[in-house]
Amino acid sequence: MGLASHPGSASVAVLGVACVVGVMLSVLSIVAGLQLAARSGTDPRNAIVLATDALGEGSSGVSRDACSTLLQAPGVAHGPDGRAILDCEILQSLMPEGFGGGMLYIRGVGDRAWGLYPDFKITSGHAFRPGIHELIVGAGARAIFNLKVGDTVIMPDGEWPIVGSFTSGGGMLESQLLADGATLSASTRVDNFSSVLVQLEKPEGVGAFARWITENPALAVTAEPQAEFYRRSVGPWAAFFTSLAFFIATILAIGALFGSLNVLYGRVRARTQEIVTLRILGFGAVPIALSVLVEALLLALLGALIGMACAWLLVSGKRSIVVSTTFQFSLSPHFVLVGFTWAVVIALAGSILPALRAVRLPITAGMRA
Repeated sequence: MGLASHPGSASVAVLGVACVVGVMLSVLSIVAGLQLAARSGTDPRNAIVLATDALGEGSSGVSRDACSTLLQAPGVAHGPDGRAILDCEILQSLMPEGFGGGMLYIRGVGDRAWGLYPDFKITSGHAFRPGIHELIVGAGARAIFNLKVGDTVIMPDGEWPIVGSFTSGGGMLESQLLADGATLSASTRVDNFSSVLVQLEKPEGVGAFARWITENPALAVTAEPQAEFYRRSVGPWAAFFTSLAFFIATILAIGALFGSLNVLYGRVRARTQEIVTLRILGFGAVPIALSVLVEALLLALLGALIGMACAWLLVSGKRSIVVSTTFQFSLSPHFVLVGFTWAVVIALAGSILPALRAVRLPITAGMRA
């Protein structure tokens, strides 16, 4: 239909779809980044134990007696030294700065922690030493809060230096600072643990482990797979940003739809003589309608590609934080497919009426054109 002959009107439809897809994918990249952080850096055999009434680690308190009892739980994996692979951890907020700046947490871990985080790796400096006031910073916390090796953090008992940085497969742990658990407990005067991380002999053992805990109500704790706990933690925020993405995209799509209608109606008017000539030559309604549909699809797919490219340029390599979770923006294949689907829907919806107009043009309209 001569797209190149009317670049001005075609660009209206293209830019409309590009805005829809670009904005949608930019917001959905937050969802994809959160979901990626939630499922990264964990071992499928790991289970997390929290206090029964806790909404998360921040509100959980697991007693030292409960932690000791869990060492005897059936199904818990043991290392070559015969000790249970289990770590009782403390989580303390360090720098609350509200929603905009996020919140930084410090996690106190024991000597069994390294076997529970399979992708943990020191990238600079060295690990903290037990009994010493030292911290190491995750890659996400380092980027968002501009922390680096050599900086100091003010704690209740003085300044603690950051002696190393680490990665953990892009997982949630990278959002935090790590320290020796016993030293952190003494510094913050916190006696109970926030959570217990346990490695089981096999991933499917989580159910039996959780039932054993339930059968011991004196423990006052619950257990679930670590990966599931992380997914549940980011779930409300993922749902919020997903709803926001589709709400904004719907508003923009309405504008893009009207823009597409105007463009295609204009193209049908401009091609009136051509369309009538085709009908005289014996072309039926279907080929004529398809010509309108194909033009609409080409414009929409071009707009989708431009929108996707803009979203990628906007978010590529960028990090952000949602409350206490740092993450890297990500354009997942699933959401890219969603963007293209929206572009196709806009094209189909915008081409139906112009296509009907084209196939219903009277023969005499060509004589007046």
